[in-house]
Amino acid sequence: MRVLDRIMEIWGLFKRPNYYPGESMSKIAYIGHSFHEKTGSTVFFIDLLKKQFDVEIIPNYSWATGDLPDLSHLDESYIAVVIFELISEDLLSAIPTRNIVYIPMVDYIINGIDSNKPELFSFRPYSFWEMLAKRGVKIINFSACLQRLCINMGIQSLYVQYFPPPTETPEFGGELSVFYWERSDSISPEIVNTLIGSSIRTIHHHCAPDPGQCKSAMYRKDNGFISMSLTTSTWFADKDEYLRCVEGKSIYIAPRPFEGIGMSFLEAMSMGKAVVAADYPTMNEYIRNGYNGYLFDIQRPKAIDFAKIEEVRRNAYESVVSGRKRWINQSEEIIEWIIKPIEERRRASFINVYRDLGLSPSDCPKINVRTLKVAEPVPESADYVQQSEKGKAKKGFIRRALRFIANITLRELVSPKVTIQVG
Repeated sequence: MRVLDRIMEIWGLFKRPNYYPGESMSKIAYIGHSFHEKTGSTVFFIDLLKKQFDVEIIPNYSWATGDLPDLSHLDESYIAVVIFELISEDLLSAIPTRNIVYIPMVDYIINGIDSNKPELFSFRPYSFWEMLAKRGVKIINFSACLQRLCINMGIQSLYVQYFPPPTETPEFGGELSVFYWERSDSISPEIVNTLIGSSIRTIHHHCAPDPGQCKSAMYRKDNGFISMSLTTSTWFADKDEYLRCVEGKSIYIAPRPFEGIGMSFLEAMSMGKAVVAADYPTMNEYIRNGYNGYLFDIQRPKAIDFAKIEEVRRNAYESVVSGRKRWINQSEEIIEWIIKPIEERRRASFINVYRDLGLSPSDCPKINVRTLKVAEPVPESADYVQQSEKGKAKKGFIRRALRFIANITLRELVSPKVTIQVG
């Protein structure tokens, strides 16, 4: 009987729930980063929610004002509250609903980069993850490295990859030309010049920094592209004008060192553009260097060989075509995940695990964002954590076999072979 219970417990991790919203649309609240109202980068997700729910959109301006949104009207009539990016203990305390879904972004969760090992990222300290675990927050991850982190800490999480609709009639020929959006200090004109070398003579420089970024741009005497055929812009009248400008170029420079989802470079790939991006998430979860795009070491950038750019552009487009089909299939899983009740066993799996390993709330979990290998200090597979003392290792052959199968299945969810998903 104990063996049968264990089989059913593990099967429960992977079996899709068999319940849906009622005939009348259930009500949920969506608390989103207010800056996304300007960029429109989360419209795709809100539209997905609106197909199944009556969605109340609540913009969160706390990043700019320090004040949390008014949530006093939320009650149990909301079957779920979805929080995008910005989250805090005060925000969670203001939400009476038990069913909370959080969507983290890499650029918000990251705590630092190892100066000696730039591929090693540290993320928010254990106190942050314990805050989520104690409240039973479920997570939807758009990044494979965040999904690996959540799995290792026993946090309830669903991994998805977004792909925009591909252009119907892409073109892969034409001259070598670049669209460069100066959006962050990390991807500077100097780095872009190094990457494109002397083989490219045409560039569009779009200078529209994120808040607090590229302050030196206003004092710069020139933009560093004097020897090239240059056009410039500071913003576009609408998104269609922006996309038309991108469509007229063959190469797109991903504007930030890491992304939460990466809408800008994904849209470029959907048009068959060769994306040049830092070898960090989420770009390196979509791009395989030299196959469907180009990845570079942001610490040591080098000139890129664009000899096979037409083939790279075709592969970029095809990876979006196939990825779009997967995203459509995943859309139903997202709805089911939001509705799905909290698994109490998994809710408690993380709490105090890091303390038992001698770690403090201020310690930060680390992960290699290129190999998806976790680094200490991270509790290993907290969902199935075993007491490590000698003499307690023997759990029985069947039980060990079931645990092994479960862990292998979880690893496959975010293995590099799956997360690249090209062709």
